[in-house]
Amino acid sequence: MQTKNILAPISHLLTLERKDLIVILWLTLAIGILNLATPLAVQTLVNIVTMGGVIKPLIVVSFVLFVLLVLSGLIYVVELIIVEYIKRRIYASNVTQMTKRILKIDLKVSDTHYPAELMNRYFDLGSVQTAFYSLITVGLTAVLHAIIGSVVLIIYSFYFAVIVFLVLLATWFIMRVLGMQAINTAVAESYAKYDTGAWLENIANNSNLFKFSDGENYAIKGSDKLVVEYLHRRQSHFSILLKQNIITVIIYALAGTVMLGIGGWLVMRAEINLGQFVAAELIIFTVLGSFSNFVKQLSNYYELVAGLDKLEVVKTIDIEPSGKHEFNQNHALAVRLKNVSYQFNANIQPITNFSLAIAADEKLAILADAGLGKTTLAELITGLRQPTEGQIIINDVDLRLCNLPSLRQKMNLSRRIEIQQTSILNNLQLNNPNIKLEEVNALLKRLDLLDVILDLPDGLDTELTVMGTPLSTVQVKLIMIARALLQTPKLLILDGLLDEIDVTSAQLVCRILSEQNDCTVVVMTRSTAIAKHFSRIIKWEDFGFDDKQERHTLLSDSNMQDGKQ
Repeated sequence: MQTKNILAPISHLLTLERKDLIVILWLTLAIGILNLATPLAVQTLVNIVTMGGVIKPLIVVSFVLFVLLVLSGLIYVVELIIVEYIKRRIYASNVTQMTKRILKIDLKVSDTHYPAELMNRYFDLGSVQTAFYSLITVGLTAVLHAIIGSVVLIIYSFYFAVIVFLVLLATWFIMRVLGMQAINTAVAESYAKYDTGAWLENIANNSNLFKFSDGENYAIKGSDKLVVEYLHRRQSHFSILLKQNIITVIIYALAGTVMLGIGGWLVMRAEINLGQFVAAELIIFTVLGSFSNFVKQLSNYYELVAGLDKLEVVKTIDIEPSGKHEFNQNHALAVRLKNVSYQFNANIQPITNFSLAIAADEKLAILADAGLGKTTLAELITGLRQPTEGQIIINDVDLRLCNLPSLRQKMNLSRRIEIQQTSILNNLQLNNPNIKLEEVNALLKRLDLLDVILDLPDGLDTELTVMGTPLSTVQVKLIMIARALLQTPKLLILDGLLDEIDVTSAQLVCRILSEQNDCTVVVMTRSTAIAKHFSRIIKWEDFGFDDKQERHTLLSDSNMQDGKQ
């Protein structure tokens, strides 16, 4: 997977939302200016009272303050609405990007990673939304309020300007010096969290392993080790946050105290009046409060960067190469492999100099034991893997030139159990409006499944788990075969799916497959009884494969000769 600058995702997010962020910036600035109404109103009221003023100016000032505060509140509500829409866009765009990326994921990723575990990064979307919301509302408000208040204080007195400068210097120290490693420690902490999540998922997926013998002790020790590592990384990050907040508290106390003393001294020297002093005190504590809030928001900033970094793990997953040629042919597919080799790494090469021809509408069985490379062959034919050497031709079109999504509209590869947690009918139709209920019932009847399903309390509306419960394993595999046939593919590959079902069901499926029109069928099996139902059988061991699984040239038959397709 690709590696990127750790701050690149947040820069990209700000670029995407820059128009609304500019609007929010102006709104926050307006709120900051309007909020100055409070200290200025207090200054005016103090001056009126100390000068023995009348009631009318007091009423006017109070009314103006009320109007300005209401206006400030309304602007804040508008700001919240804009931020809410930004949060929704963040969610929608990230889910869309992740979905598209997953659909195009290069199968080689699964050779080194567990793709399902990588998808857990989705849950950082909530953290990203929350952190972004807090930074835009609280964080940005704190910054602008501090700037506006500081400008007013600088106008009041040079001494106040010195205090403002020292607070800014402290802010820089907290961010750049104390927080130098904060982003790295936040990201490291999040990786430890996902390592723990992956381990717990591993325990759940292998419950039998951990329930017997010494499995429970092994699971607990594994969790303990990961917890210790997480706590260590969390402590590294928290120690930075703690230092930042301790310095903030000290600066808040010192600056507030010094400001009070200097303000009183300036009043005694008649450099500012009492009203200005009261207003200045309100403003300085607003500035210091904003300073404190800003430092508190740094943890949200670190969390935002760490969350976006995790989302980038999914959004930058390697994707499979795909050509631009739209595959529009709508008849049974012919397949040719010319001297194809595939190498997982320097030590593992399941396919070497492999040549094979499959005629359009042919019904072919490839007979081979497990572990000899027939699954890799199925992945090569369907474009899930790309040959290290050689060429694959589909209906006289080089597979490398084909747009894979358009080609796979004509293909179906079924092997391991793949069931969606939805109704049996939805699992069969996959929301395809062209598949009618009558077709579904007819095919299920041929597979001797219809009565079994209709006997369930909810019939075809019965919801299946991802493992197919309440159906048996054999029934689930038959459902998968029915789903594949209902999609009317022009090339159907069944990889080992028939090997672990009962003889009667297997014979029934083989008969249905043999009767398919305008559909090339390739069944990969280790059962001679299954293979004999098809018009041509390729026996893997007949082509020179020794015990070490060294691959030699495999010519299917004379159809491989040029010009015979």
